[in-house]
Formats: sequence, structure tokens, C-alpha cells
Amino acid sequence: MHRTQVYFRQDQHLLLKREAARRGQSMTDYLRELIDQHLVKIKRPSGPNLACLTTLGASKIKNSSSRHNEVFAKMAVRNKRA
Repeated sequence: MHRTQVYFRQDQHLLLKREAARRGQSMTDYLRELIDQHLVKIKRPSGPNLACLTTLGASKIKNSSSRHNEVFAKMAVRNKRA
């Protein structure tokens, strides 16, 4: 677990506290539950897929080891088009 500090408006804090109490949960547990539900719904950004990793050495791109971020980004764009 990581600890963080979040500032809520007074109305947000009151509503969160009330709903958590209604559910018999701490406000922290209720917030974690809300965040988990939200994160499941959204798509996480996808980076280069595994195919990019296995084809990097065969890519014939010069200096791919020192320019790996640039190369991966280009390969990811190519893979999305394919």
C-alpha cells in the first residue's frame, strides 16, 4: 500500500463520509472500492506489444539499443496500423 494525500471539497467529503457510513465501511475502504470500479471500466494505455520486443533485434534499425524508446514508439505505431 502507498499512502497519499487527497484534498476534497467540503461537499465531496461529506457525501463520501455519509455513503461510507451507510455501507458500514471506512471512508478509505469506500474510496478504494470506487477507484477499483473506475479503473476496471477505463482502458489502460497500451504500449508496444510483445511482438515489438522480439522483433527489435531483427529490425535492422541502427543504434536501436541506445534509441530503444524511439524505436519502440515507431514499432508500436506500425503494429497498430497492421
